[in-house]
Amino acid sequence: MDNEGVSAESQQQRVEVEALEPSEPPEALRIDDQPAPFPVNTTGFYQLDWDLVSGASDGYVVEERQQGVVGDACEWQYDEDSDYCAYRVSSGQSWYISNRSHGKYWYRVRACNDSSQGCGDPSVAYSLDVETEKPRAPEGFTVVPEHQGFDITGNYSLSWNPVTIEPKPRYYEVRASADGSEAPEDWPKLPHNSLETEYPMPESMAPGSYSYWLNACNHKGCTESGEILTVDVLPPALLSTGLDTECGSECLRVSGNGLDPSSIFTVTDIQSGAQQELHPDTVGWQAPTEEDPTTYAWLPLDTSMVEALNSGEGLHIAVQNANGERAAINAYGDETVAKLSQVDSAPAVGADGTIYVGSGNQVYALNRKMVPWSRAGPSPLAAGQGHAHGGFGQRQYLCRLSGRQPLRSYAPGLGTVASGNR
Repeated sequence: MDNEGVSAESQQQRVEVEALEPSEPPEALRIDDQPAPFPVNTTGFYQLDWDLVSGASDGYVVEERQQGVVGDACEWQYDEDSDYCAYRVSSGQSWYISNRSHGKYWYRVRACNDSSQGCGDPSVAYSLDVETEKPRAPEGFTVVPEHQGFDITGNYSLSWNPVTIEPKPRYYEVRASADGSEAPEDWPKLPHNSLETEYPMPESMAPGSYSYWLNACNHKGCTESGEILTVDVLPPALLSTGLDTECGSECLRVSGNGLDPSSIFTVTDIQSGAQQELHPDTVGWQAPTEEDPTTYAWLPLDTSMVEALNSGEGLHIAVQNANGERAAINAYGDETVAKLSQVDSAPAVGADGTIYVGSGNQVYALNRKMVPWSRAGPSPLAAGQGHAHGGFGQRQYLCRLSGRQPLRSYAPGLGTVASGNR
């Protein structure tokens, strides 16, 4: 209506209204100003933040999921079909998180506006590991010899059970000491920072006693209550020899300690110097038992070595372990000679002039004919110019019958090799 009271229809205008679209999600998330992948948190306190999203007029929704926790435990969920708990952030682009327990968490953020949907799609979900507790100590720490059941001669591995319950380790730490004199915390670390539950020694260990301390570790630290394991590496020692037919032909049975199927035997004819090196696969073995802690090996001999064994000069049996340690013993076909060859003590003279060699219940006396030696029991020697002598092969003994002079053992042609006031 104009000023004169005349009404007229106004011109119509077309207006189009577009529905407000939900906001786009934040492009990146940060924790304590660090972009993903996030470093491990060891306190349970941290801050999540993100860049401003244009048009996010109604704030943001932070969604959090904890490994092993279902959505039913949440106070509020934006997406009820997920296991994410939701938290409203009305202003700003950050959310302070506190008192989170040990575990793994995932985070994503939605930007919100006045659209009918309210909030848009979530951002990419990023994970964070929170380690507020040290792992449990591993159990079952043990040594695994290269050859089960035999003495430990240098080649072995360390083994343990994995920690399978929370808090789990990120790696296992093994520390070693060769003498055990230092505190375990000061022992040097072995190059094993992984989740492998076995550590083979990188080289064959020399004889001695070795202690190892095993712990499980994560970013919070390492357990300090792990087991300590002591491993004794034995040197080879040959104790006795004897003929046997265990091999189906002539064999030499050797007993000893610190031996295993990796030990290499070499047999030498003492008289000729000829040698026979035995391949480990040809040697028969018997491991120590609770009743008998001795290791036995059966050495198959060539015909020539069998003849040398029984010829009187005998055989020289040498053994070498993987760590380079050696031992040796002489073997003789005559049992009496074999026993005497293993006597290392200096001789002693009795009141009646008898020479005794050995100790304990392994004592022998030299008879009038010099050879062979007989079991302990009075067996006087014929004296000449105030002394007595006798023996076998390279083992000869000389003493003064008065007992006031040192007893001496000597090898003919080589001079005195040992003496003692017995």
